[in-house]
Amino acid sequence: DSIILTTLTIWPSYQDTVYVALCEGGSITAGGGIQTTSGLYFDSLQTTNGCDSILVTELTVHPVYRDTVYAELCTGESITAGGGVQTTSGSYVDVYPTVENCDSTVVTILTVHPVYAETVQAEICPGDSLFLAGAYQTVAGAYVDTLNTVAGCDSIITTQLSLYPEYVRTFTASICPGDSLFLAGAYQTVADTYTDSLTTINGCDSVILTTLTIWPSYQDTVYVALC
Repeated sequence: DSIILTTLTIWPSYQDTVYVALCEGGSITAGGGIQTTSGLYFDSLQTTNGCDSILVTELTVHPVYRDTVYAELCTGESITAGGGVQTTSGSYVDVYPTVENCDSTVVTILTVHPVYAETVQAEICPGDSLFLAGAYQTVAGAYVDTLNTVAGCDSIITTQLSLYPEYVRTFTASICPGDSLFLAGAYQTVADTYTDSLTTINGCDSVILTTLTIWPSYQDTVYVALC
């Protein structure tokens, strides 16, 4: 008899798992292609002995965050965005790392509203008043009122208040006894001071004071003798 002894060697097959983390937008070659989403990907390779070696890739894709915020300021105010202090309208981008070291992008849309400053002129008659700077004003000067616009910003109004001149005229008049003069709305026959109030072109009072005197009347007797 002839006896054949055969020694059989079974080469091992290998399976290995690798863990890969990417940020959204990145990619890796696995499972026979380019992968961009989380999952398990299998690749069959060969060992030096010609046996299968399976490589399992466990891919985790971390999200990249993008956010847009809207900010409004008044002129003269500021905000930190886009890596600096901003005072003008525009879009500003900040990129921060997440806990997975991926990008987190914040876009700030900044609107800067104007602050209005205006100067107006106003005139009143002596004795009148105008409500300015929180009170009724009767004296010429500059008065400041601060209001809010629809955007909540300051609107500053400076009012230059002036007083129209006050006119007072004084006259004297004389009449004979029995005569009269139209003063203070009536015909006057008695010596006195009479006041007439007229209106100027600006709508203010113009006061006329008239001092009325009565000329004396004389009576004399003349004696005449004739032959």
